[in-house]
Amino acid sequence: MANPYPFRGDPQDVDLVAHDENSKDPIYMVDASSRVAMTMISPPSTAELFPPTDDEADEEKDTDAEDLIYQACDRNTIPTNPRAREVFGFNLCQSEQQANCLPGAYRIVKNKGIHEKILGSWRAKATLENHIGAIIGPQPSTDQLQFLVTVKPILRALDQAMQNSAMNWTQYERLLRSKMQEYPFCIKCGAKHGHADSSGQEPLQHCGRCKKVRYCSKECQTEDWNVHESACKAAAQADN
Repeated sequence: MANPYPFRGDPQDVDLVAHDENSKDPIYMVDASSRVAMTMISPPSTAELFPPTDDEADEEKDTDAEDLIYQACDRNTIPTNPRAREVFGFNLCQSEQQANCLPGAYRIVKNKGIHEKILGSWRAKATLENHIGAIIGPQPSTDQLQFLVTVKPILRALDQAMQNSAMNWTQYERLLRSKMQEYPFCIKCGAKHGHADSSGQEPLQHCGRCKKVRYCSKECQTEDWNVHESACKAAAQADN
């Protein structure tokens, strides 16, 4: 259920209707523009958040922004593609010096072995600063210090620009979780029953705090807590 990606527009009204028996993923019915459709809830990609524009060269329209930025990193140049420039913060640069530092910053990311698809999710998250700290490490070199001083403010501005969308997702997730009360399966793994013992199958147990979701075992409840915690606290407060 956890989704780090922001998205465009307001959260849609979503009703839980089924559970995939093979993958154990929840399936939802989405009411979008008066059309009802089945969909797997999944995070938008940067391609969905930032679709190709008419300003791009035809041969680049089918190329992901992450691939374009890594190509620019290999050349140590600023990308000319307008979508890549928007997605990866070049449009937020206040000077040519800042813009010239960004390819080197992303090259550090690439050299750390970060796949371009992971870079896309890292870009879309509203927690860029934490990821930068993890990539830079405790003893930055001179180049990395320049990255911290010159580039970090750009990424922080990029982070701020995405905050509202990330907040929308948080509200969206709470909406989904509020509907789980009628969901007769383990919210973590999709099991229909608790662990069996000598007396047979045990019933699922509700979350002891909010009473909104069910679990088949303590293990599933513990693993799901990082996702369920915020909705659980909000639901418990609303009921008091």
